[in-house]
Amino acid sequence: MLHIAPLTAGDIPAIVEAEGGDLWSRDEAFWRGCLEEQSRGERSSAVAREDGAVCGYGHLIWKSAHDGFRAARIPEIRDLMVAERARRRGVGTHVVVHLGRSAHGAGCRQVGTGIGLNEGYGAAQRLFVKLGFMPDGRGLTAAGAPVFPGDSVTADDTLLLWFLRDLP
Repeated sequence: MLHIAPLTAGDIPAIVEAEGGDLWSRDEAFWRGCLEEQSRGERSSAVAREDGAVCGYGHLIWKSAHDGFRAARIPEIRDLMVAERARRRGVGTHVVVHLGRSAHGAGCRQVGTGIGLNEGYGAAQRLFVKLGFMPDGRGLTAAGAPVFPGDSVTADDTLLLWFLRDLP
């Protein structure tokens, strides 16, 4: 059975030890920082467990670094991750829905996310579109800066297209 809940201090050892795959965050200091930001109301982190074992996580950043989101007070879903063993079973969907409900419960009318454009983000691209997210219409950013026609940028993990979803 899948269970999604807010990050607690007791989750950190299980997250760090989980076999999530190459991109899984095993940095205990990062997770302690997430917990501190959560306690200050800057972030809401969600942890997915299946049969008690950590199998995914994601974060809702209440004050996005993306200019368009920050100006409109749209929280940002960031770092959605599903353990390799649990992919294609709805874990990511449940984490995104949980984070969307948190945003809605706080009075937000929209939630957003930035998605990388290279092949490694294919699953996220498909998932967020399937869940009703649409491009925000502001174009690409590279390392947080807008990309304009004629610009040369590196297609790395900072090249993002930003998406929004209206909340019910």
